[in-house]
Amino acid sequence: MILNLLHLDDALKSQPDFMQASMKLNARETNAQQEAAHVRLWGKEQNLEELRQTLLRSIARTHNKDTVVTFMGSGDFHHISALLIGMLAETSGEPFTVIHFDNHPDWVMHSSGMHCGSWVNRALDLPQVNKVITIGVCSRDLVRPWIKGANLKAWQDGKIDLMPWHSPSSRFRALDIDDMAEDEFLANLRSAITTRNVYITIDKDVLSHVDAITNWDQGNMPIDRLLSTMRFILSKHHAIGIDVTGDYSPAHYAGRKLHVALKTLESLIDQPKHINMAIASAVNQASNLALLNCIREAV
Repeated sequence: MILNLLHLDDALKSQPDFMQASMKLNARETNAQQEAAHVRLWGKEQNLEELRQTLLRSIARTHNKDTVVTFMGSGDFHHISALLIGMLAETSGEPFTVIHFDNHPDWVMHSSGMHCGSWVNRALDLPQVNKVITIGVCSRDLVRPWIKGANLKAWQDGKIDLMPWHSPSSRFRALDIDDMAEDEFLANLRSAITTRNVYITIDKDVLSHVDAITNWDQGNMPIDRLLSTMRFILSKHHAIGIDVTGDYSPAHYAGRKLHVALKTLESLIDQPKHINMAIASAVNQASNLALLNCIREAV
């Protein structure tokens, strides 16, 4: 395992026990907060490329069988997963499946850049990506998704497999995980993954407030269920990479005044208010430690 701490915000630095555990595993740190402030929530291609160049210089990549693991703070930066996946795709000699744990499908069509809710489409553009399997959604993104810009064609074509925790829409409800026994769900998941290699990306907003406090509305998956599913996947497949996002941090934006204003408005409309940073850090530190231990033991 090659462990990277990607500091796009202050979230990981506010978790001393997690930082100490990571340093014991020889974690490499990348400070990219200046570049990240320009792409928080969404970014234009120029700013995304500047961040990608920083990642190319500092995030460990590998041509061997080590799993590259990256923790990177707030879910406002989940679209950075597409950059990490792209970097590993360049060195991967085989196709792989992206396993995506999230309370949101992140499949919205977005032009002129990339949004934290649109990155799945960028990943699907990579020839090495066989499909994306999205696990745990129970947000209202699944209610009339065609009105919200969802890439339903990719879903209809089998490029996106959707496994909701509990869908608010009857269109997807037959697939609900919470209606299945765990063995049935894992059997369905195993049949859906048709490649030897996988890339796992975890947005902790898939979890309830008991196990994570994030910048977004949250789902209902218990962390024990997330961990058991991770262990199952990692026992059957080789993970070329894993990333973890979905910590909480106060938003700081940089760039053109119009872009800052639009992002501020979006966060006021879509994101929770009045979160205690100390409580959030403690809760998120516990889940990050659990995930780190699970990954360390399994890969």
